[in-house]
Amino acid sequence: MKNLLKEIKSRNVHRAIISYIVVGFAFLEGLDLLSPIVGISQHYLKLVIYLVVGILPVWIILNWYYMISFDGITPHKVYLKAEQPTNKRRNQWTYIIAVFIVSLLLLFWNFTTDESKSPSRKIETSQNPSIAVLPFKNLSPDKDNEFFCAGVMESILEIGRAS
Repeated sequence: MKNLLKEIKSRNVHRAIISYIVVGFAFLEGLDLLSPIVGISQHYLKLVIYLVVGILPVWIILNWYYMISFDGITPHKVYLKAEQPTNKRRNQWTYIIAVFIVSLLLLFWNFTTDESKSPSRKIETSQNPSIAVLPFKNLSPDKDNEFFCAGVMESILEIGRAS
């Protein structure tokens, strides 16, 4: 475990992870602030979040094998001296990258089909104004005023029909 942490520090992978998280967070916050102005739906914002999170392992792997800086991309000194990877190692990386790409495609497909699965519910509104009146209940101790509650309700309905 100590050797792994030592290797991570020597390759500056920890700096790459922190910088990716900071830049990714700033990018997502900016996109979230601009989405109402530009008109980006929440569906696509979720997709961008999953892409930013999904690309993080690729970023870590790239920074493990290559030194990415303002000067350019160069292999780490360890790999300049080492032998070229064998065919077995190349095949392993090919499978890992293929699985990652397929999972991203499935994730994208899941996002694009979610909206089409649920039928859109539109509230139909009529052009005529309408009013809803709940029945009034007589809460007074005098039960003879029951007609008054019914009369108020009928008066409101008549006003609504007239307009």
